[in-house]
Amino acid sequence: MSAQECALYGELVRHLRDQCVERIAEMDAAHDATTARAWADEIIRGWLLTPQEDMHGSTPAEIIWRERKGEPNVVPPEHAHDMLFDDCPVCQAMKEMELGGEWHWFYDDGGFSLLEEYDTEGADKYYAAETASFEKWKAEHPNSQAEIKSDPQQFIDAMKELNDDSEYRDLFHADPDEDKSNQ
Repeated sequence: MSAQECALYGELVRHLRDQCVERIAEMDAAHDATTARAWADEIIRGWLLTPQEDMHGSTPAEIIWRERKGEPNVVPPEHAHDMLFDDCPVCQAMKEMELGGEWHWFYDDGGFSLLEEYDTEGADKYYAAETASFEKWKAEHPNSQAEIKSDPQQFIDAMKELNDDSEYRDLFHADPDEDKSNQ
């Protein structure tokens, strides 16, 4: 999602809030626009500041602030199981090895923005052009389609080897609070 798209979605939320506030005030004489706006703002604030399971226990506000500061979204240990799938042999091996360190993630709402949801014709045109461009690139780069064969057990063995290697652990599992000014 582009920066402009994000900014415009923020404007859309404000617009919806204001429209709903006006409508509530029209429909309910007991609530004026100021009261209705305070109610809507509390819903928005509550969503922003409430930990979300699909965000590994973080609040949307924490995710946004970390991104602004250039910090990663780290999955807390109590949510690490969210990152591992039961039908994946590599995930199962990682569970068994209890790999330490930080798991970074990026919030993904399923791959489609509101734009694609409400402008399906525009989305169809966009993705048709993207697909055509990719097909053209594949035709121009035939060797890029070499088949890659992977063996999950080979990957699992390599991960176990890295996990047992003290240099690897020191490099990737360093204390994040450690003073790095000497480096």
